[in-house]
Amino acid sequence: MEQVSASRFENSFRNILFSLLSQLVALALDLICRRVFLHNIAIEYLGLSTTFSSVLSMLSFAEMGIGSAIIFSLYEPIKNNNKIKIKALMKLYRNVYYVVAFFILIAGSALTPFIKFFVKEIPNVPYVSAVYLLLVFQTGSLYFFSYKINFLNATQQNYIFRKVQIISNLIKAVLQIVSILAFKNYFIFLGIAIFFSLATDIFCSIYVNIKYPFLRGKANKLESEELKKLKRNVFALFLYKVSNTVSTTVDTILISKMLGVIPAAIYSNYYLIMNYVDSFYNNVLGALTPSIGNLMVDSKLEKKRKFFKTLQSAYYWISIYIAVGMIVCFNPFISTFFGSQYLLDQSVVIALTVSVTLTNFQRPCSLMRDANGLFWYGKFRPLIMAVINLGASIFLTHFFGIIGVVLGTIISKILTFVWYDPFIVFKYVLKDGLKEYFYNYIEKWAILLLYSTACIGICNKIELSGMPQIFVYAFVVTIFVNLGNYYINYGKAELLDMKNYLFDLLKKLKKRKKTSKTN
Repeated sequence: MEQVSASRFENSFRNILFSLLSQLVALALDLICRRVFLHNIAIEYLGLSTTFSSVLSMLSFAEMGIGSAIIFSLYEPIKNNNKIKIKALMKLYRNVYYVVAFFILIAGSALTPFIKFFVKEIPNVPYVSAVYLLLVFQTGSLYFFSYKINFLNATQQNYIFRKVQIISNLIKAVLQIVSILAFKNYFIFLGIAIFFSLATDIFCSIYVNIKYPFLRGKANKLESEELKKLKRNVFALFLYKVSNTVSTTVDTILISKMLGVIPAAIYSNYYLIMNYVDSFYNNVLGALTPSIGNLMVDSKLEKKRKFFKTLQSAYYWISIYIAVGMIVCFNPFISTFFGSQYLLDQSVVIALTVSVTLTNFQRPCSLMRDANGLFWYGKFRPLIMAVINLGASIFLTHFFGIIGVVLGTIISKILTFVWYDPFIVFKYVLKDGLKEYFYNYIEKWAILLLYSTACIGICNKIELSGMPQIFVYAFVVTIFVNLGNYYINYGKAELLDMKNYLFDLLKKLKKRKKTSKTN
């Protein structure tokens, strides 16, 4: 019977590589499809689908965070190849996700008569209810298979899903573009998306069944102590899920309800790109979390602290680069790719960048929190954050429009997870003070402000338009930010650790290549 665990390094590298490749391919294809969509199909359909998808995401509360709790519980039995416990956990995982799937399908369908309450006014396009019901089916049906895909992630084999996803997305995009140009029909476009989404998940589910046959058949029940621990983590994770769902869905719903579906559609173009930035981080985090979970089990305190500092430095570097790129390139890109009629004010772009960066700067703490299973500590923080987010966003949107929604999210983040999550990680994992952490945190915001001001000043003197403008702006940001970051970090231990990691990575890749040639 095949071993469940494998090389920590090789799997992490493959997961990151294929996650990034998958995201780049998906982003490119989605942008092309979105461009063709906006030029051939009523923009109201885009606003409706974005709003309805956000509404249905709220129903995912039913998942309660049990998926993340079980994934965390799987690390140890996977590491020890304890197939009995793995099977018991996966059976519970399956049963819960089946309940979630049916809940979303039934509750989502039951909400059909009330969808008018989520938009300012129903647009004059046909079959609005049919659009909503198709999205209900797409959202609910995925839970029948996603637990097995998450098992691939727990076993550090998410790269398999990503390979299938890349091929599926390529075929899907071609068919969607052809269908739009040939029929100009939104329902064919949506039907193709649903089919390939399901086909990808079903294929990977079959793969898991074949590769891990021990998962099938009768499974033992979890021990009472294990179940008690799991329930405790689930409750805490449910609150985190509430916060995350509110922060990612409330913006679109409020814009649609208070301003209309067309502003929601315009906002969705920006959200599409931001969502891929978020997915980029989540995929890297998802690829690293199982390895770090194992590292936390094996390592001493000093090694954990050293690792966190290196991880934090890497995330600061990448996050500052992305933030400056968003401020400088976002509106030129939207104008070139979709049209100037789809632009938001630059002040909204800056607010969006601040909101995204607050989250990105926090990701090393989130990674350490999840990898160490610190779900119970600070369990009410996400709920408080969600309440502040909703209240502040409603109030500010009434007075300031779209930027008010984003400002509400920023306020909720600053008042909660910006300071509380580091407190939890440093208290229970790193067992250290926070003075140095917050000094570095404030310093990085100052650096971001400096880089942004300098790059805007340089780019404003460049008289270009279209794709040449975007490429030149991106080149300026890339050179300026990365040279600046290298200069600031030169001589620091964290930069040396990052270099050593990259050199070790290249050595292992060369060694692996030679081994494969020999074999």
